[in-house]
Amino acid sequence: MSRTALVLLAAILVGLVLVAGAHGQAPHRRYHPVTIEQLAAGMVPWPYAQLVGRVRMVRTEQDGDLHITLTGRTAVAILECISELPCRKPPVGARIRAWGIPREDKEHGWWELHPLLGWNVQP
Repeated sequence: MSRTALVLLAAILVGLVLVAGAHGQAPHRRYHPVTIEQLAAGMVPWPYAQLVGRVRMVRTEQDGDLHITLTGRTAVAILECISELPCRKPPVGARIRAWGIPREDKEHGWWELHPLLGWNVQP
């Protein structure tokens, strides 16, 4: 395969990954459905998770990260978009499905999706 063809193929693949990240879940990853309560309790054993909840607050932090507070039935979850993987701000009050990497934020004492890799509005 020629160098030009390889460069073109690489550009197409990068474009597909960027589109998947902006509009949907990456097809090569399995995002396990969990509840906000499971995430908040640190009971998510998988490297990728998705959850559904209602947006209660959206705030840009001093470091440029976007924090989204999502509520479940009895708990809250923080979703964090980082500047290297920016995301759109969801509307406050919207019910969304969010996917990302579950992590414990030991500094604040909570579990979160950090980084948040994407979200979409749910009916």
